[in-house]
Amino acid sequence: MPDSPDDLVPDTTRCSDTTPPSWFYPRLTNAAKADSAIPDGWGTSHDMARIVCFESSYRVHAENGSYYGLGQLSKANISAANVSWDHYWNGSASHAIAYFQLLAALRYCKERYGSPAEAWAHEVKYGWW
Repeated sequence: MPDSPDDLVPDTTRCSDTTPPSWFYPRLTNAAKADSAIPDGWGTSHDMARIVCFESSYRVHAENGSYYGLGQLSKANISAANVSWDHYWNGSASHAIAYFQLLAALRYCKERYGSPAEAWAHEVKYGWW
């Protein structure tokens, strides 16, 4: 049995290039800093990058049934994260789409799993988060 999530190997066909795009960490950092309930360190979380890679291959307009965006969240999850659907899907004049999607994903992660490491462990075990 693997000792940690780092030892686990998920289905790599879901994300062919695990290197985050250059915009990923700056937007994740800004999203983490925007919510005082989210630890700032989550803005550089390798586990959040892995989740986004395997959920959407870093595509902001990825869709899978009723799941959308970078973190493949449902509209109910997006609403519960206190992010408007319009901003989640279209962005705003002040922030790109990825910022809102990552903000919602961070809030979802905190509420459901408590940490990116726990969320990634769930992703590896079940194939979804």
